[in-house]
Amino acid sequence: TISSRLGVQPVGRGGKRRPTLSATVSTAVASKTAKFATLLCTSVPLPPFASSVAATCVAVCLPNTLPTDVPLAHSLPLEELYESERARLFLLPSLQRQLSFAGGRIALHRALEHLECGNEGCAAVLSDETGAPTMPCDGLLGSISHTKGLAAALVSYADCPVGHSAIGIDIEPASREASLRIKPRILAPEEAARLGSDLGISDGCELTLRFSLKEALYKALHPLIRSTIRWHSVHVHPHQDGSCEVDKSSLETEIGCSLRAEARWWQHGDFFVTTAVAALVSD
Repeated sequence: TISSRLGVQPVGRGGKRRPTLSATVSTAVASKTAKFATLLCTSVPLPPFASSVAATCVAVCLPNTLPTDVPLAHSLPLEELYESERARLFLLPSLQRQLSFAGGRIALHRALEHLECGNEGCAAVLSDETGAPTMPCDGLLGSISHTKGLAAALVSYADCPVGHSAIGIDIEPASREASLRIKPRILAPEEAARLGSDLGISDGCELTLRFSLKEALYKALHPLIRSTIRWHSVHVHPHQDGSCEVDKSSLETEIGCSLRAEARWWQHGDFFVTTAVAALVSD
């Protein structure tokens, strides 16, 4: 998340109305919701080049702290994790990483259940060498994100051949502004010139949103090309309706192949949720 990597400062909320998606769980502030409760469960439309059905997004609340006088195993919903996931969780060095791991897997399993993928989705989800979730079968795509108080997962079916499409999700606090000092690192000059032009929110808040969109796109693009993706290689320009212009021409020139990529965003409660989908273009 941007708060852990790039430095942020809290700000008040305001500005124009931001897009939302209808969900089966009403909006709530994460810190006031029961730990690991489902905060969001909604369908996310995907472009035809990626999948013929919508993706499913699920977010769960993460506790900020756990009782110190209760064993960790009694504070986590371990019954929702597979044995190998539990084994991996207890190897993690900090409570925060354990909470994030548990929350991400719980969100992903609940999303798979909502996707109604049957036995195909009934398996442990660990991580590959890049940290991305390893899905239970080749026909499923998935991505996980977490920030303080929230973990989220996005899952869908893949219509493309294995390794030819991927999805990504990122979540960031909507009430926190990225420091404008990191703008040159995140945004290319062409993007920076349009910062603050459309959304009616502060430049710092929009920079957080653009960071999040690029994070979601990275998660969708990296599994396809398996190479470094520079911040300036993909340009994003979000619109008020939740759509986003994506210019990947620089990246395509760098890697020597053609890609399709789309991203969208909305606000749920105190969080920006960004999703992305990408696919290789066959010759």
